[in-house]
Amino acid sequence: MEKGFLLINKPEGITSSDLVVKVRKILNIKKIGHTGTLDKFASGLMILPFGKYTVFSNKFLNSNKIYSTSVVFGKSTDSGDRDGNILKKWEENETQNYFKNNKEFIEKKILEIPTWTTQIPPKISALKVKGKRQAELFRNNIAFEQKERDMKISNFSFRNLNENGFDFSLEVSAGTYIRKIVIDLSENIKMPMYVSHLNRLGIGKFSLEQANSLEDIQKGSYKIYSLPELLNFSSIEVEDDYHKFISTGRVIKDIKQNGEFLLISKNNDVLA
Repeated sequence: MEKGFLLINKPEGITSSDLVVKVRKILNIKKIGHTGTLDKFASGLMILPFGKYTVFSNKFLNSNKIYSTSVVFGKSTDSGDRDGNILKKWEENETQNYFKNNKEFIEKKILEIPTWTTQIPPKISALKVKGKRQAELFRNNIAFEQKERDMKISNFSFRNLNENGFDFSLEVSAGTYIRKIVIDLSENIKMPMYVSHLNRLGIGKFSLEQANSLEDIQKGSYKIYSLPELLNFSSIEVEDDYHKFISTGRVIKDIKQNGEFLLISKNNDVLA
């Protein structure tokens, strides 16, 4: 296998890097990466490019993501998820009474989520500040500046709202943190809560239903996607004489086309 894309359903309990390492070992692929991190506690769709196609990893970073999420009331953590350190914990009767007395207010605030247009990322994240991960800086009590970012939320729905928590699904623009949505909601409602489960259902036009499991990979029962199947690029076929020029990064003046496009050989191999 020289190149391609794998759509994988990451299980809970392993990091995105762990998943890449496991797939690399199973398939004996030297060059493989991923197109966006999923938290360790989370599950769902990840796209893994390998071989020559790892250069296209960043083409998926700006894609919308679809998630299904479960929230638990009565406890908050520093990371906003079940793996974080506990910041606040209410007694069961305190949570029940607050919910009973404020149910309409809680529902109103939940329904406002799709109107949010900006977000400050969580301090515990894989984002980097001067080459260091924010999570590492936070845990070492090193202060750092965070910048507000634009976000767009669509196709929002929630269900199963009760004294224990609720579930919701939504589509978000690239770079949006679901954990931070719940952290901010907790502050708005004045009640501790955290994300207990997070499942990524889609990346751009691709859905979790198209993904293979790690078990599928181990059994050799999986699909490799080609570049045209995942990315919509126009292409230009080039003569064999130009292959050496392309491989050494030389400019081909005969090609006059704007925007992003692929250079392919007569055999339909992607050259650049």
